[in-house]
Amino acid sequence: MRTSVNVTVQLAAVVLFLALRLSAGGWLLVIYLFSIIGPIVTLVPLFFAIKTARRETLPSGVAAPFVTAAVSLVGAGLLVADFGDSAWGSIPVLGDTLVGSGSALMALDSLGWLFVLGFVGSVVWIFVAVSAAEPAPVTRKGALIIGGVVAAIAAVLVVPPLVQASSNAGNEDLAAARSAAESAGRTLRADLRPAPERMSGVWEVCADSKSAQFVVSMGVSGDVSDVHNQLDDRMESSRWERVDNWSYWHAKTRDGHEVVASQATVAGAKASVAVKSTCVAVGSARARELALELPVKLGE
Repeated sequence: MRTSVNVTVQLAAVVLFLALRLSAGGWLLVIYLFSIIGPIVTLVPLFFAIKTARRETLPSGVAAPFVTAAVSLVGAGLLVADFGDSAWGSIPVLGDTLVGSGSALMALDSLGWLFVLGFVGSVVWIFVAVSAAEPAPVTRKGALIIGGVVAAIAAVLVVPPLVQASSNAGNEDLAAARSAAESAGRTLRADLRPAPERMSGVWEVCADSKSAQFVVSMGVSGDVSDVHNQLDDRMESSRWERVDNWSYWHAKTRDGHEVVASQATVAGAKASVAVKSTCVAVGSARARELALELPVKLGE
């Protein structure tokens, strides 16, 4: 195999590996980057490919571990699953999948870790093979070497931090949505008489399944018509709805929050009021993860 082809293959494997891990949408890539040893080991085949670029071609005994390393790296990036604090896991080849002992996710994840072991073994094999190979005449491949090094550094050190910065911006949007819903909930609570029962808040998946909103809920010692009478003049728009044995009053506050008052149409049923923030796009896996969080008590 020509050494220029080997450098290209190793560089492509690193870039493809990172792209696949970014698509998994979990924390495994962040842990991998901050472990330091992860990026270093990943770049070892590329380093030796650049080092051997002085040769015109590689003998089969030296080329074999390089090919094995590239295949193993891509296989690991494609099949290793990323898990969070929910019942869902993310894997590039399947997307978001429910975790279970008999699921395809677990089987593919196990295969992915075999690829990881194969890559580590290939790194050792490369070191032994290159060290044992006889030196060859030097040829001019400066441009290829510089280009490979610059591209590898950009792929490993520049792209992931940019993606993480985008993720941090999304977390700031989530915090703002939660804060706004809490504030609006306290305002409405102060407007209702008698005072509602203790409030609680929880994340909710929006209709598109790829965004989430924070919902503040409170019990009311009355019915939906009481809530409507007390808050209607503070609302920008409202409508009534009846579904099966439930009555709903949907309204929108002047500052843009959605308010939903609901009550079962049976004697003695109390109404409940929910204040919803705007939906914030976070991706399907994160939206479900937020929805599974325990309610957060907001206090009196």
